Amino acid sequence: MNINERSKFKHLTAFVLVILAERKYSPREIHGLLLREFPGFVRDMSTIYRCLSTMEKEGLLSIEWHLPEG
Repeated sequence: MNINERSKFKHLTAFVLVILAERKYSPREIHGLLLREFPGFVRDMSTIYRCLSTMEKEGLLSIEWHLPEG
């Protein structure tokens, strides 16, 4: 990954925190918002999950899992 590619992901944590400051979002919703606001910024959902997992380990947020009923 070259310097231009790395710079695309440099501020992902900050962008996710700004999004989550509004309200709770699912990883899929976060991904969609990032794609809409910053086209080409995020490659796939795994990037969001890794970011959220790292942020939880660092104590920046807590993750709630909701299983569908039925």
